Amino acid sequence: MNPITTISTVTVGGVNYYLPQTIADLTAIVSDATAANKKISMRGSGHSFPLIPNQEAGDYGNTTYLLLSYFNSVSFNDEAMQVTVGGGCHLGYDPYDPTPESTGVKSTDANSLFTQVFDHGWAIPEMGGIKHQTVGGFLSTGSSGGSLKYSFDEMIESITLLTAESTPQLRTFSINDPDTDSFYAAGIALGMFGIIVSVTFNCVATFNIRGAETATYAKDCPIDLFGSSSTNLQSFFEHTDYARLMWWPQLNVQKMVVWQASQIPPEDGFTPKPYEEVRPLILGSEDPLTAAAGLLYSSIGYWPEWFLKVFKNVPGVSLAADEITNLFYPHILPAILDVFVNVGENQPFQDYWHTGLCMDNEMDDKLLPVKFTEIWIPMDSAQEVMLALQSFYGVNGQNTANTGYFSVEIYGAKASKFWMSPSYGSDMVRVDVFWFAKTDKDPVKELFQNYWDALESLNFRCHWGKYLPQVLNGKPNGGEYLLSQYPNFNKWNAIRQSLDPQGIFISQYWQNQLGLS
Repeated sequence: MNPITTISTVTVGGVNYYLPQTIADLTAIVSDATAANKKISMRGSGHSFPLIPNQEAGDYGNTTYLLLSYFNSVSFNDEAMQVTVGGGCHLGYDPYDPTPESTGVKSTDANSLFTQVFDHGWAIPEMGGIKHQTVGGFLSTGSSGGSLKYSFDEMIESITLLTAESTPQLRTFSINDPDTDSFYAAGIALGMFGIIVSVTFNCVATFNIRGAETATYAKDCPIDLFGSSSTNLQSFFEHTDYARLMWWPQLNVQKMVVWQASQIPPEDGFTPKPYEEVRPLILGSEDPLTAAAGLLYSSIGYWPEWFLKVFKNVPGVSLAADEITNLFYPHILPAILDVFVNVGENQPFQDYWHTGLCMDNEMDDKLLPVKFTEIWIPMDSAQEVMLALQSFYGVNGQNTANTGYFSVEIYGAKASKFWMSPSYGSDMVRVDVFWFAKTDKDPVKELFQNYWDALESLNFRCHWGKYLPQVLNGKPNGGEYLLSQYPNFNKWNAIRQSLDPQGIFISQYWQNQLGLS
């Protein structure tokens, strides 16, 4: 009997995911895939689009799907001030974790990495805007928070993987190895080096944060957004512990919302005043306004199809739809956005590190689902990036095909030593483009492609867990372009081939996207 048939499964995204509990289970799965020439696809929180949906839509019969929910252990080494965590452990509570309750390992706040580190009196000084992700998923996609002073991946001491060599091997790569090439290659490996069994992080003493969010018109922003003065964007990011900008570049909107925070020492009697991305309306809940935003963006996303369908029997409905469309960007959208972005508003906040740094964590992925492409460019080119975007949108936001109807996030990332990190070798400025997902329109054709084509000359990299270009300015070389931005790619790929000679961890998605085999 095939030993993997005794491993429990759960259906997610229309496919059956195995729930291995031990290293022996993982070894059996890898051995089976190697013998049967199958692929192995792993899922964390499922936050990577279009990577996860693409993998789940693949050849089910030729793919083994894994959830590492049982690999969620957290242990502390007090002497070294280190924490070792399973690759399937969530950074924070994941409200949509598909792991069955009966397993006893379904995501909770109590069993998450950050809560346990906080309760131990320590901190990991950087995280993304949400914390639903698993440790393995966050690392594999090169994810990062918004800081040039602190970095998630620089806290990593070692990574333990199960490889797909001729005999599967449990290998640990450490920053203390005599030859650190494998460590810096494995740190961000897109899931292609093997299964992340555990990661050891160095920690720091706990801290709190204090900050504020302000909303202005872009022209009135205290940051010199497009210039080279001492208060320019690069200087702002370099001198601020944590920061991000939300730019609404649309015609007759032109607003900038600046969130920034600094570390402060812990103190007795500290009273958190959490940041509220969406102000509570009913019983202290953000959900009503989030749901309302979702309905509004759904009506925009399916425009004018729903209008023509609802009023199909009304004479002149097509002319009415055309007239409304003509009024949308100059008048209707600015009125809608005034509800959500109030110029002159100043929101101070203070919080613990593990609940405060993830400023977007309360946004509901179901009520307001968003797809992204995130473009990374060296921070030294920040002024050039902002001027390019200003030209792209039009000084007044008149290029509506490029502005879209959602915001764009501008933030930074500290330079990384991991070879396939989008911030390898340089601090980066990041342009995170948002697309509301409840629409039948294609985000690549409608918006993302415009950004990739416009910024190609700036030699950008991309967040690996978000949309990636396959075509640039009409040439089908998106994968080749991206890989050319990584000087150690060939060395990285050689190590990958040594750990997975049959390529069982290269999914069809990565084959199509990057041309790997």
